[in-house]
Amino acid sequence: MLRGIDGQNIFIDDEDREKFMKVLFKGKAKGQFLLYGYCLMNKHVHLLIKEDEEIGTS
Repeated sequence: MLRGIDGQNIFIDDEDREKFMKVLFKGKAKGQFLLYGYCLMNKHVHLLIKEDEEIGTS
């Protein structure tokens, strides 16, 4: 879960949500994690993810 400091909004409008989703899916496309589900709300985000076992290996 991610949330704004002191309960502040982290998303002001749909443009903010779209930017967040672009960054989220860019990371997913690089194979850094598996994304099972998400829920975006004004003040917080729920993400159901699993780190890829390959992360951190040389």
